[in-house]
Amino acid sequence: MRVFGIDAINIDETPDDEHPGVGFPVHHLIARAAGVISENLTNLEAIDFADPLVSLLPIKFAAADGAPVRAVAIQLGE
Repeated sequence: MRVFGIDAINIDETPDDEHPGVGFPVHHLIARAAGVISENLTNLEAIDFADPLVSLLPIKFAAADGAPVRAVAIQLGE
């Protein structure tokens, strides 16, 4: 599975009064590749080890295309 995690609110340009956005092209590109996007991650600087296993545990919502997650970075044995 391809997963893209970022510490920003949107992997595409976020629409606002000055930038109307262009249809979320990065979202669509990643979706076509069966990918998952995790946005607005925090405390990434607390991951102080190489190659973490990251688990994203979403809240299940009916008829939704996204949900908040509990993101966990796990250090596997060396």
